[in-house]
Amino acid sequence: MVAPKLLLVLRENFEEVISRWLDGCEGRIAEEFEQLLRTPMGHSFGASMYKLALRYLEAEEYETDGILREIRSCASDASFRRAAVGFGLPDIIRTATAFREAMQQTLLNHYCSGDSDGEALLECFALLTSLGDAMVEGEVAGFFVFSKFGDDDEEMAEAV
Repeated sequence: MVAPKLLLVLRENFEEVISRWLDGCEGRIAEEFEQLLRTPMGHSFGASMYKLALRYLEAEEYETDGILREIRSCASDASFRRAAVGFGLPDIIRTATAFREAMQQTLLNHYCSGDSDGEALLECFALLTSLGDAMVEGEVAGFFVFSKFGDDDEEMAEAV
């Protein structure tokens, strides 16, 4: 579990996290994909990941593996849908790394050395790195599940 003051920073700054996430994708992913992220569907994905991230950061150690599985699953589902509309793996993965970076930058933006010690901040950054890794794992898995799904469709079309 992360220091309560650091959790409070993230809880109180949802809009900043989402804004930093979208800004972190700007110019680094396909323009059409960026436009998709700025729709209610993209915002919904960001909100879902944000809620899971907070649950993960608040969790007791015995709960973290289950929450990381949920994070992978959510990212995988979103990646599958994005791959289905033609987005490439680099663009999909960039959204995960940008999300982690947005959470870390938001913490740094509101961090005051008197509010908590540096060790707590480093611990939180380590957990956010694990969270980002789980997102990337899920997004890669979802992309390849779609690729396999698409391969099966092509094989079926050729057989007919």
